[in-house]
Amino acid sequence: MLFVTFFPHLIAGPILHHREMMPQFQKERFGVKQEDFAIGLTWFVMGLGKKVLLADTLSLTANPIFQASTRLPIGTAWLGALAFTLQLYFDF
Repeated sequence: MLFVTFFPHLIAGPILHHREMMPQFQKERFGVKQEDFAIGLTWFVMGLGKKVLLADTLSLTANPIFQASTRLPIGTAWLGALAFTLQLYFDF
């Protein structure tokens, strides 16, 4: 029941299989460990850095190319497609 409420509906399926998650729910842990907080904060800062530094910078290249109303040279079109692909990757 806990697994179903944790992942009520995901189009791509749950990120983890229930066999991997259920033992974590059975542990009795109260409070926040400093080590866990530091690891979580590190992952958050790395993700935010990728979004702000990489994805937002790539959007400066991709957006004007996709908004162009004229025919583009093949190299420019590929540059826009690659920039947009990487922008999506680093955004998520």
